[in-house]
Amino acid sequence: MNIWTRIKKAVKRQDPPAVKAIPVYHMGYPFLNTVEGGILWNRSRELYRAAKEVYDAFPEDWKKRLAFAPEEGNLCGRARFWQENLRPALPPERYYAAMQAIYRWYRHIKEVHR
Repeated sequence: MNIWTRIKKAVKRQDPPAVKAIPVYHMGYPFLNTVEGGILWNRSRELYRAAKEVYDAFPEDWKKRLAFAPEEGNLCGRARFWQENLRPALPPERYYAAMQAIYRWYRHIKEVHR
């Protein structure tokens, strides 16, 4: 019998269904869950891996904040954040390619949400 049917019948009888504990795993906040991670994955795996190393070194609370899309008016601050963190970690050609991809997507976000 379907689980939903059993639950409906139990509710009608006012007999609560048995509750099963289901384990929940916290997987953290992977780099692909960020706007920038998705952009760099599509641009180049090499760029993605290099930026992911930088991201993996961030504290968990930073990762949590980055997992959500940038708010209106916060794109400049977020771009500055990535500049400050990617510049010392990447060679110049990778840094500029990564930032160019990020800027282009931020511009796209700005144009779409006018």
